[in-house]
Amino acid sequence: MSAVFAPIGVTADLEHRWEVRDPDGWRLVYRRPFTTTGGRDRGFRGYSWVLNPPPGDWRFIVATQDGRTIDILRLQVVRGTPAANEVLVREID
Repeated sequence: MSAVFAPIGVTADLEHRWEVRDPDGWRLVYRRPFTTTGGRDRGFRGYSWVLNPPPGDWRFIVATQDGRTIDILRLQVVRGTPAANEVLVREID
């Protein structure tokens, strides 16, 4: 899930990109473009996911459709069940 601050009345062409690191560098796995219109006090919300991602280094990129990066979340996918103290939960206001 991503949240982007934007005043009411703003329209933005955004995208989510999921990339995995291969031996030759980052490889795009999934790209989801979407247009946000109207805004609200707390900005825009959007979400996307990748089903059954292979283990490895991943990054989730929120960007404008013309290529400007807003934020990058780096993560590592591993198989197995994590211990409760290893689970990261992020609150989004």
